Amino acid sequence: MGAIRSIPVFIASPNDVAAEREVFKETIAQLNKGFGRGAQVEFLPVEWEDQLAETGRRVQDVLNQRIAECELFVLVLHTRWGRKDDKSGYSSYTEEEYETAMNLWRTTGKPEVLVFFKSVPSAQLADPGDQLKPLLAFKKKLQEAGDVLYRSFDNEKKFGDEIDKHLCAYAQGGWNKLAKSPAPVILSPTLAANLSQPAPPSGPSAPPSPGAPGAPGAATTPQHVSHADLDLAREAIEAARQGRIDDARVRFAQATQASTDPNVLKAASDFYQQLGEYDNVITMMQKMAAALRGRKDAAEQYLNMIPSGFLDRLLTQITEAMTQQYPPDAREEIESIAQEIYGGGKIEKIMANAMTQFYTLDEIVFLTSYMAHPLAQSVMEKQPALMIAMMEFGQREFLRVLRQRHPEAFEDEPQQPALASDTPAPMLAAGDR
Repeated sequence: MGAIRSIPVFIASPNDVAAEREVFKETIAQLNKGFGRGAQVEFLPVEWEDQLAETGRRVQDVLNQRIAECELFVLVLHTRWGRKDDKSGYSSYTEEEYETAMNLWRTTGKPEVLVFFKSVPSAQLADPGDQLKPLLAFKKKLQEAGDVLYRSFDNEKKFGDEIDKHLCAYAQGGWNKLAKSPAPVILSPTLAANLSQPAPPSGPSAPPSPGAPGAPGAATTPQHVSHADLDLAREAIEAARQGRIDDARVRFAQATQASTDPNVLKAASDFYQQLGEYDNVITMMQKMAAALRGRKDAAEQYLNMIPSGFLDRLLTQITEAMTQQYPPDAREEIESIAQEIYGGGKIEKIMANAMTQFYTLDEIVFLTSYMAHPLAQSVMEKQPALMIAMMEFGQREFLRVLRQRHPEAFEDEPQQPALASDTPAPMLAAGDR
């Protein structure tokens, strides 16, 4: 077995990403236990907390020397640019550390530089303060220069996954394969077409309707429409199409800051969803639902989040499972009746009416926000299989118990194979799915 190769990795960040710094250390520890042993490498995390000032030397100078000794430099940013040191010509310690790493890379090829940006809430992005403004300017500079590998992430797990992927790639010599520009985000042409003019505002001149302002169950949020919001949203869609993702983020944040125009909010929601920024997706969903005129409109918005054709497929699968014990002619008749009552999109209208009867507006808004997350979509897709498994289990067990209690009623039936130990069959054995 050969010698272990040590790969020192410096992590720099302001103080608003403390959780990510912990994830960084934990991820490296796990890599060293697994991947590192197999690849004969050991990653060594280097942080400013571990460095002590040498006598007569500025602490930052010591850190800069440590950066020069590292093979990788990782910068993590969220909403803060960091504190300024009046003894240097840099705007913050963060900038000094980054520029130190970049100057070394330009002259020696080391360290490789990787920058991570944690997604910023859209409201804060629309109105950045003194700390966020220079950070956004820095991100724009990286985007235009194109010589630094940078990535965005939404939560701590994704950050850990990114660190894992990039460190492994570096150790295996695959660093250059990761250096790709952000992919464009292509939104539906219908979204752009809907942004040609503001949605009509609700107000005193609008005829009242069930769930409208002033009606029972109505939302009280006034609808705000603006040509400026529409212009910003159209600019955001074009920036996303061209791959200028950060420009699109800023414009969507500005467009949705005060707008309750459903077309603007839907375009922003789809943009964030493609990027995997689900906190911002949920914010857009909440704004859309709150801007609607009542529970009926909110229920329709919720149903729009359900995968296309899902309810019709669910109806078909459940009906088939329920009618398996009937003769073919009877089964076909029952399925035909079910389709006549619920099929062809009728089930969506029935469900919308039921939701307005049993749920409050706040509850529908909550459900809509929940459905914005891809895990919710995944759970929804598995609902038919779950329900059918439960029904089949119930039917089978009902007959089993009935036979035990009244065997005389089943004397003329062919014998069914008994279950081992005469115990109920599990719905799903471990590992079946």
